[in-house]
Amino acid sequence: MPTLKATITLESSNLLASALKSSKAVTEDVNGGDVIFEQNQIPAAQSEILFDSTEAAGTFGVLYFYCESISGNSGYGVDIEINNKSQDSAIFARLLPGDFVYLPLYAADAQGITVSAANTDPSQPATINYFFGSKD
Repeated sequence: MPTLKATITLESSNLLASALKSSKAVTEDVNGGDVIFEQNQIPAAQSEILFDSTEAAGTFGVLYFYCESISGNSGYGVDIEINNKSQDSAIFARLLPGDFVYLPLYAADAQGITVSAANTDPSQPATINYFFGSKD
């Protein structure tokens, strides 16, 4: 069965009164039909749909999502919007240059979900790398 391992480490020697070091690794089954790894260049002041479904994504309704704003992007940021189609949409994150997000999305909305990225820079394109893998 295909798996995906994600690890996050938070570390700082001077952020708090004592040193901070926390690390977590998870291995997830990614056995669904929706698996994407791409790089996109989003034109200035434009948005693009990264993932769109017309129904719930698999039995578990989980879609593992990773998105990274490359370090060469401008400081305006890239907004990540999640829309459960039977509810309102929301901007989930603003990724500044070099920022990334990893999220197990609950994608079990009966009418499907849409995940979009919007370049907030009015004059320069932005490049993102992103991954989706569904658990069916």
